[in-house]
Order: sequence, then C-alpha cells, then structure tokens
Amino acid sequence: MSRIAAIQKQIDMALEKQTRPLDRRTAYIHTYGVAQACALLAKRREQERFWRLSLELGMPV
Repeated sequence: MSRIAAIQKQIDMALEKQTRPLDRRTAYIHTYGVAQACALLAKRREQERFWRLSLELGMPV
C-alpha cells in the first residue's frame, strides 16, 4: 500500500466514525481544504513534489 493510500484510509476511517452527517461533511470539507491550502503554498514555494502529491490525492490546485 502506498503512503498516500495509507493516509487516505486512516482519514476515511476517522471521518466515518462521525455519527452526525453534518459533522462528517464539515470534517471532509475542512480536511481537503487544508490539503488544498498546503498544496497551494507548496506550489508557491516551487516545491513540485508536494504539488504533485496533491494532484495524486485528487485535489484541484
């Protein structure tokens, strides 16, 4: 299992524990929003490796 897949699995397991749908949705939005912000900062700093990682996670940049 790749590192990305392992991280995605752990995040999904943690978010699935949320019992209220609104909390779960908010958690997903927050998690991917933070990841997108990190990708934008990495791109701005010209850190191609992290920018490509965000693309592999399927987040728009």
